[in-house]
This record gives sequence, structure tokens and C-alpha cells, in this order.
Amino acid sequence: MTEFTHTRLQEMEKQLLLSPADVRARHADRLEELVLALEPGREYAYEFIYFRVTGFRPTTAPVEAYRGSALAADIVVMLEHVSESAPTPAADCPEPVLTLAEVSGRLNVTVRTLHRWRRRGLVSRKYLFPDRRVRTGIRNSAVERFVEAHGEFVRQSGSFARLSPGERNDLLAHARRLMREEGLSLTAATQRIARETGRAAETVRRTVHEAHRLGEAQAPLHSGRGRLKPEEKRRVFEAYRAGHSVGALCRRFERSRASIYRVINEARARELLDPAPAHRQFFVGPEFADPDADARVFIGEIGPGDEVELTRFRKYNYLKYKADRLRQRINVRRYVPTAVLDEIKAALEAARAIKRKLLAARLPQIIETARQHAGPLVGLPELIVEGAVHVSEAIDAFDYRRKSRFAPYAAWTLRRRFARTVPTENYGAEPPAAASKDGSQTGDMTAMLTLREGLNGALEGLPKDERQVVRDHFALRDNREH
Repeated sequence: MTEFTHTRLQEMEKQLLLSPADVRARHADRLEELVLALEPGREYAYEFIYFRVTGFRPTTAPVEAYRGSALAADIVVMLEHVSESAPTPAADCPEPVLTLAEVSGRLNVTVRTLHRWRRRGLVSRKYLFPDRRVRTGIRNSAVERFVEAHGEFVRQSGSFARLSPGERNDLLAHARRLMREEGLSLTAATQRIARETGRAAETVRRTVHEAHRLGEAQAPLHSGRGRLKPEEKRRVFEAYRAGHSVGALCRRFERSRASIYRVINEARARELLDPAPAHRQFFVGPEFADPDADARVFIGEIGPGDEVELTRFRKYNYLKYKADRLRQRINVRRYVPTAVLDEIKAALEAARAIKRKLLAARLPQIIETARQHAGPLVGLPELIVEGAVHVSEAIDAFDYRRKSRFAPYAAWTLRRRFARTVPTENYGAEPPAAASKDGSQTGDMTAMLTLREGLNGALEGLPKDERQVVRDHFALRDNREH
């Protein structure tokens, strides 16, 4: 219960919370008296409410009035917040103060039902109980007053929540079957039973928990093997990656679907928390933090070639930034939502696809620069592969925000790297195979075959994505296909 119906009353609460602790305790007493005195069909002016709570008349009061039924809900919220900031010791109350669990047991309804009844006028507030814990409490007189005002409604709710011994046993047996045989979690089993029987999900859940607490034989417990060991978790994830269904894993490891998904998501999360170096390096554009960043960044690739390239770089960096922000929400010690993992995976896959396009656009430049440095000591195929590695790294290191062209930066990177790695003796000698500037064809068929053969041997050192770009450009087949 945190939402206010009237903004003016929410502002009034902020003023009350600025008072000293002893004054806030008096405010809570007055709020409780006020909510008990409200009549649902009557109108109450803001000035009257302010005076009843603070004891002072406002110097400038807005001309506003509120109907008692709607006002009561806001006063209950205000009472909860103010009393929580200055809880009254339950022992100092002149009458018994009951916890929500005690009231739930007395009226045979769920605690969630009591929370709904607070909106109907069941007055509660925060108390400091003898165990030094601050909890929601309800005075005995407040319970009796609510039952007197809503007697028939309370009786119907209690009667609906009550289960006969036979119904209770059937419910527990059904839950046990769903959890053991179908591998459902308690939450999933509870929801299905609630749909099939018409009972409230909270009633089903409370019945199962009570059976667990009492140690009853029919309680729907699992195999009791305890937590999965790290080796078992590894085998679960490997089996899942190999294509085994979650249902099959539930039966094989005797676990619920929730447990299996937790293991799978934990393993996926650990992989994503240790990203490749290329995914950790990105440049943050000024628009990345905007709420509509997806729409602003992913505009159509229009304009001349250089604008298309800069647009791709902006998308590439944004996707890595987005994956990093989502990665920060992961805590492997807690349940990791599948949707978050899927979103990270999708962002990284989209980033890799863009990088392949950026690298493919630079491949003719790589081939031309490699031709200029090829010789008998270092052949053209090796330099093409090495150049692809250098340009791939340059794509991650390029700061697109400067609005400069990538081609000069890639050319500078290639010349600098080749100058370090290619021996001086390699220059000036005729390379074993000459390729045309675009690399699509060589001087003759023999030279082309020689180039392809050399590339097939050198490509294994490239990452998978970059390797595929070169294969596609030269129409090479993967040797592993044979």
C-alpha cells in the first residue's frame, strides 16, 4: 500500500515526516483517530484534515474536499508510513495489539486478504513488538469494530478460505503429484491448483506450507537431495546445451522445473558476466542513456557510404553498451530472469552481425594493403588473415563520436602493424601470388587456387565471425564440412 489517490495528501505526508520522532508518534495517533471517524459518503475539506492531524490550521489551505471512502484509503497509507518512521511500542498500547498472522488465524483468512481489508477500513499501523522488530499490528478493538461493520463480508471470506479435511488431503495429494511427477515448482503447482479448484492461490500455498511446517507425511516434498553440487550443475547445463528438454532434465536429476531453470540461467549468467574483450570495449554516445535510445539509435542506414558506416558504428557501440547495462543487473546468487539473459544474448548477437558488415566493407582495403607487404618470407594469405585480425581490433578501438572516417584509421592501423611484423627483407621481392585490388580474382586461375589454398590453411587463427567474412569474400568452403 504505497499509492496515494490525492497528490495534496501525499505532499502533506512529506511535511509530517520532517517532524521530530515524538511529534510523528502523535501524528500517527491522530491519523488513527481520524480514519476511524470518517464516514464513507461525507465530504471532508483539506483544512479540516490538516487540523485534525497536526492540531494547527494551515495558513494557506487549498480549496479541496474529499469523499470519505477515498480519503480513508489515503489516510491508511499515511498512517502506515508515519507510524513506521516512529513506531509505538506495542507494550505501551492500553489494549492487546495483534499481528497480521494472529488476525489471519482468528478470522480464518489470508494475510493478503487483510491487506485488502485495510483499504476497506481495517485500521493498522507499525508497532515495535517485544522482540524488537517493527511489524504491522492491529488493535483488538479495531478488529472487533471492523467485524461489526462488515460481519457478513468477513464470514463469507472466512468460509471460502476454510477447507474440509477431505478437501485439504486432496489438495496436498494433487500438489505432491504435480511437483514430483511433472517437476513443477511450488508456485506453478499452486497456480494450477487454484485455476482447477477455484480456490485462492494464497489459500493453496498456505495449506502446503502448513503441511511442511507440521511435518505431515502427505506434504508435497521433493526428493530431499539438497542443493545440486557444482559437478551436477555442470552436467545439467551441458545436457541442456546438447538439446535435452527441461522436462527430461527434471526427471533425470529429480528436480523441479524451477530448479533446472535456475541452474541453466545461473550458468548462462556466469558466461555473460565474463564477456570477450571486444564486448567490454565500447564508446558511450550522448543519446545512449535516453529512455528512447533504441528508437534514436536504430534509425535507417541512409545517406552516403561514410554515413552508413558511422551509423553502423553507433549501433555497434550502443548494443555493447546495452548488453553491459543489462549485465550489471545480474546477481548469480539470486534468480536470474530468462528474459534478461535473452535480451543480453540478442544484443551481443546483433553487435556481432554489425561487426561482420564493418569488417566485410574493409576487406578490399585489407587485401590491397596486404599485397603491398607480401613477399617470399610472408605470403599474401597470411597477411590477409593478419590484416583481418588488426582491422577487427581497430573496429573495437575506433571512437565513432569524432565523426571521422574509419577507412584512414584502418589504413594507419594496417601499415603500423605490418611495419612491426613483416621483415624488411620481404619488401621489394615478387610475392608468390598476385591478387587484384578487390581480391575477387587473381592474375590467373593457378594464382587464385594458390591464394585460396593458403587462406584455408591460415584462417584457423581467426575468430569464427572474422573467419566467415573472409571465407564468404573468397567463396571458400569450411574444411570441416568434408
